[in-house]
Amino acid sequence: YINLHQLLCCSCANMERTLLLAVVVLVWITEARGDSFVHQIQQELKGNFAPIKEAVIPSSMADEIFFQILTYYAPVDAESERCRNDSNSYVEAALRNELWALQMFDASSKMEAGTLEGNFQGLGSYDACIGIDSPKKFVGQHCTVDISGISSPTINKLQTPENDSLMPVQPFNPVISLCVPSSCTTRDVQTHMNIAVEPLNLTARVTSRSCSTRYPESLETKDYAAIYIICCILALTVLSTLYDMVFYYKEKERSSGLLSSFSLYKNLPKLNTKRDDNELSSINGLRFIAIVWIVIGHRYIVGFSVPNFGLSKPEIYLQHWTMAPIHNVMLAVEIFLVLSGLLVTYTFLKSMEDNKGFNLLKFYFHRYMRITPVYAMMILVDGVILYHLADGPMWKRLAGAHRDICSVNWWPGLLYISNYFYVDTYRTCVLQTWYLSTDMQLFVFSPLLLIPLHQKPKLGLTLIFACFISTITASFINANYHELKAGSLLTIARKTERNFYLEYTKTHLRSASYFIGMALGYFVYLFKQGNLKVNLSKETRLIGWILSGALMFGVIFSITIFQSKDFHAVQTIDSLYIALYRPVFSIGLVWVIFMGITGHGGFVNKMLSLAVLKPLATLTYGIYMTHLTYQTYEISRTRVPVDYTPFDIMVKCLADILASIVAAAILFLTVEAPFVEVDKWLFAKKEEKKEVKDLVLPVYANEKTKL
Repeated sequence: YINLHQLLCCSCANMERTLLLAVVVLVWITEARGDSFVHQIQQELKGNFAPIKEAVIPSSMADEIFFQILTYYAPVDAESERCRNDSNSYVEAALRNELWALQMFDASSKMEAGTLEGNFQGLGSYDACIGIDSPKKFVGQHCTVDISGISSPTINKLQTPENDSLMPVQPFNPVISLCVPSSCTTRDVQTHMNIAVEPLNLTARVTSRSCSTRYPESLETKDYAAIYIICCILALTVLSTLYDMVFYYKEKERSSGLLSSFSLYKNLPKLNTKRDDNELSSINGLRFIAIVWIVIGHRYIVGFSVPNFGLSKPEIYLQHWTMAPIHNVMLAVEIFLVLSGLLVTYTFLKSMEDNKGFNLLKFYFHRYMRITPVYAMMILVDGVILYHLADGPMWKRLAGAHRDICSVNWWPGLLYISNYFYVDTYRTCVLQTWYLSTDMQLFVFSPLLLIPLHQKPKLGLTLIFACFISTITASFINANYHELKAGSLLTIARKTERNFYLEYTKTHLRSASYFIGMALGYFVYLFKQGNLKVNLSKETRLIGWILSGALMFGVIFSITIFQSKDFHAVQTIDSLYIALYRPVFSIGLVWVIFMGITGHGGFVNKMLSLAVLKPLATLTYGIYMTHLTYQTYEISRTRVPVDYTPFDIMVKCLADILASIVAAAILFLTVEAPFVEVDKWLFAKKEEKKEVKDLVLPVYANEKTKL
């Protein structure tokens, strides 16, 4: 991947420098300590290394060589006078064998092992650097410097502009780390490095996210506001729980008022495994499978944002057929969309049958109240709290990117327009919430189909079918117009990342599965009312299961064709695949759902209906909202390159799922469930606290899904 001639030249020079440097630094360090026991060891080491030093580098040359090396690492060419002075002090102290200066040099990265295996980014020793105290009244500052101009044309094809990428840090950009005086600004470091690498025709880039010291940043007004809001919610939870317990102790019954909305005593039982006879239990399994699929897919993507040794094996990670389910993680969203269309349609028709009427404002308000509190909390966590929880050489570049995006782009999300508001959806605060915008928009649109479906079913089904065809047609036209390429969001040289914001997140281009779910919801309603009989022979059911499996697994693994770097096809093929692969998968999924409802699901339905999946499915919304934040936290703390193998990915995925379940449970008990109770209370009659129907998406359905 690297220009081999340039790399080998650099390698030879660096090998010589590294050998010389190892000897020089070891000798300098052994002379710098004063402890009696350590001093004895130092003297022995000094004696052992002295012959090697003399053989490799004469004493007369040692100071000169070390000086030349130090002037690359210390910003002696900085713009500011103070930085230059402190950098010169650092160089002089290192030449005088002062330990703090040698530690600064040692904490800077050198040529990394495994460069040809894809480890292009040197992180140095972050903790050692920021822990350094200088007698000159400055501390160590760790800076990462992006170097451009060394990559080969093959690498350049893989590069994506930063504002056009899912990853704030491009894994193919060579990065070096410097430990410099804290008096130096990012501009100082960039100026010095550009002068240092100019003879090699390279360019250095240092941004506001590149440098860190051990001193935490001062809290801003938004930080205090976020802390205050979280403390208020925790206080409400404690007080409401105490009130509910006292009320139960005195009255021998649960309180149903507003004051008990935040009670753990009241909300914890909602995570039980008890099933209702009228509950569509197979939905629980599908929801949990979908969210696990998404967590694994996101782990795979974010893992490429940190230095790793796996980038030299694209045939394994980007092309091999066994990785197809991960590359096609986008299909997990289709499960949610199908279930969403199913539930909103069935619940609406059932509500109309029960003569409960239809109030459009309440219809919309319930949905907004149902999902927005959790969303708002995650904006606070992802955009404010997360940034102050840890540090590391990659922390500002990754977690800092989340903070900066949310500082500006938080409000379109709360209006559920973020998937259209930005030219590139990567700028969305809490990135995965593009889906909430898509589903909210479909929910707002749904009455235009639900009302005709209730009053004139044939007209309603015709309109649903027309919408289904329209969105597929629009997707095909859009893919042709923008010349979008089929494949996952990470491919070799096919530039599919832009599909995310040009096609994948746009409601009018990807809503076919939702309309399939709406049609399914109507037939489920007919079946439950006894107006639709399903009597299928064993042979017919077998053929149906075979076709369903062929459609679903065929779509999942077909992406392997488009992942190949050798695949070339006319644009029409790519456009057809982009337009059809999601609805084809959803049609196969419809059979699984409908067979489960009608009692023909067999072993598959039993597995999807396991009691243990009910509480996990209840936490689906919380897992969806928290998992990417946890993954960002975990990778942003990276201090050394990782070995990015499939086994390592799976281990991290298990940790992601467990951590997300815990976080989702906390979020459910303190925010999600309490605000559902508040919503019910707002619309309950004074005489009777009746239950308000929860018209919800499966990704954030936590009430009983009854059919």
